Amino acid sequence: MGHRDRANEVMVRDPALLSSAVRPYAAYPGGHNEGFADTFKHCFRAFYDYVEAGDSAAPAPFAAFGDGHRELCLCEAVVESAREGRWVEVGR
Repeated sequence: MGHRDRANEVMVRDPALLSSAVRPYAAYPGGHNEGFADTFKHCFRAFYDYVEAGDSAAPAPFAAFGDGHRELCLCEAVVESAREGRWVEVGR
């Protein structure tokens, strides 16, 4: 963890040290590495748990179509801004 006013620290990833909100995303015991591939495992787990719960009115803990649409609108605005050399509004 980086700090501005003191030395940086290395935090060992250990589920026992994590808050209850993020503990479910640590699948292995402390000392075992998790990485890029685990991102997809947790994304699919979140999706299947959501479907299994059967409450489509609950907020989704994963990116949905609306999130993708907003990202594309942002990307289009970035391209337009770069082409025109000015700030542009982000579409909807």
